Amino acid sequence: MMTQERRQAPRVAVYLPVRLYPSHCSRLVETLTKNVSAGGLRFISPLELPVSSDLTVDLLLSNGEEPIVVRAKVMWFQMIPYSEQFDVGVSFHDTPEESQRRLSGYLERQKSSPQTPSLSSL
Repeated sequence: MMTQERRQAPRVAVYLPVRLYPSHCSRLVETLTKNVSAGGLRFISPLELPVSSDLTVDLLLSNGEEPIVVRAKVMWFQMIPYSEQFDVGVSFHDTPEESQRRLSGYLERQKSSPQTPSLSSL
């Protein structure tokens, strides 16, 4: 069960393709984000990812661009009722300056154009 909100940056509801490379296993996870901020993201995972585990995240902001690659730490997870999947929240750390700039620019564009979440980058 999730606890009190501790985010440091507001999140934007967007469904973006994301690849996850958990440090504790050799399996690649490909999924979609539920929301993204400058400091982290939320996604659905078929794997249970323990709190505090590290992973590498490849986040694709739009077609034709290289993904943003960041290191992240699992902050929380919970099983999704009536499924075999998990809702997971991660926090970014050691984000390269160029990746932070690209992500911040993307988020600002999303905030300034109100719309429902889309799969536009697929």
